[in-house]
Amino acid sequence: MRAADWILLASGVAAQGVAQQVGTGLRVVAMGEQTAQAARQAGFTEVRVAAQPTLTALLAALPAIG
Repeated sequence: MRAADWILLASGVAAQGVAQQVGTGLRVVAMGEQTAQAARQAGFTEVRVAAQPTLTALLAALPAIG
């Protein structure tokens, strides 16, 4: 996971778990503002927020790869 360009988070609990397991040096796309806040509180500094709390919006918030 440490080699990932971005990780997708759908909950604050997931943000805390990832932070504890692999650290906070990853870039995050959060499913909503509440999850984004939890990610920031866990120590993540580069956090994007999906426009809506849906899987489609979460994926759309990922930057283009290539």
